[in-house]
Amino acid sequence: MRIACFGNMNNNLFALTRYLQDAGFDSDLLVFEGEFDHFKPEADCFGSPNINFVKKISWGNAASTLKINRKESIKELIDKYDFHIGCGAAPAYFNKAREKLDIFMPYGSDIYEYPFFRVNFSRYRKIFKDYYYAKRQKTGIRKAGNVILDVTNDEFENYLKLIKPRGKRYFSNIPFLYLPEYSSENIERYSKKSELFIRVKNQTIDSDFNIVMHYGHCWKNPASIFHNKGNDQVFIGLKKLITKYPEKKIKLFTFEYGLETNDSKNLIHQLGIEENVSWLPISYRKEIMMVLSLMDLGMGEICNSWFSYGTVYECIAAKLPVIMNRNDILYKSQYPEMYPVLNAQNPEEVFKQMEWAFFNKGRAKQMGLDANLWFRKYATEKPLRLIIDLINKKAKT
Repeated sequence: MRIACFGNMNNNLFALTRYLQDAGFDSDLLVFEGEFDHFKPEADCFGSPNINFVKKISWGNAASTLKINRKESIKELIDKYDFHIGCGAAPAYFNKAREKLDIFMPYGSDIYEYPFFRVNFSRYRKIFKDYYYAKRQKTGIRKAGNVILDVTNDEFENYLKLIKPRGKRYFSNIPFLYLPEYSSENIERYSKKSELFIRVKNQTIDSDFNIVMHYGHCWKNPASIFHNKGNDQVFIGLKKLITKYPEKKIKLFTFEYGLETNDSKNLIHQLGIEENVSWLPISYRKEIMMVLSLMDLGMGEICNSWFSYGTVYECIAAKLPVIMNRNDILYKSQYPEMYPVLNAQNPEEVFKQMEWAFFNKGRAKQMGLDANLWFRKYATEKPLRLIIDLINKKAKT
């Protein structure tokens, strides 16, 4: 049975494709046109592994509004495979070809943005194309055989209710990272050749406490509530910690990633903590994972409550304790057992959790180890079994 994974936002389906190959399946990753450079497969693996199962295709870009290919050329590719898994704009393109995904695995904007037409007069000539794209995305999601999307929050779930998927919804994680790639042996081996790792290591040598925040900067004028990461609240909380313990050398590492990176730099200047914040360039996941190995604490998003997302899971895969906004009431019915976190929803709580982690490094480290065990069980092994079961179920029909 041939399996195709369409799209690779956040490197998610590259990891899945590799796991499926390990399980004995003939699986390919089809990388959409226009994928971000830091979400390409080579960003997520060390050395020069054999990745001939990765195919670049000329469609799949949401910005193209389906203008590139005739439905026949899309269908011709789809028909080469027996089982289809997709994210992003995959539902729209499948609907154009009058086909349906077996599994839709959304990452966010493919639910709350792509399926909903909004008049944008700056794109007046494309209004009709935008309308038909949104319609096809919504219909494509609606017709998908299965939707794998972990429990989120009320605002996000409302968008899914408007789409009304007919396929079965599985409240499940997806295998975010290919864990064998990020073994401690690989990190140690390849970090010796990494300029970024060496640069960060030199900065951490004399530091008493190292924090990382590696999600994008978006907090001042977010396009929607879902885009707001709450970076400003992290910086304000950090300022409180530095002010209370001026004799301590505290460092926060973050990346020049996100539309409001300059706004974050201005805020840091206003707060007077420029010496405590180190800016790193946009980096591949493999570089980020090496940087995480040097940290004491990871930061998750503060503005919205989420349970499953890449930056937090990357920290957990690196066995780091994490500060994040997580309203456990939303998730306890699905996850009676949750990974441990340090919860914070505002700058004061961020400060208090940073302070606790700083003065309780041993206990904080154990939180990271416990979260890692949870991650392997519930965010890797269990969702992989679910996906394999769905594949095998179709194979028997």
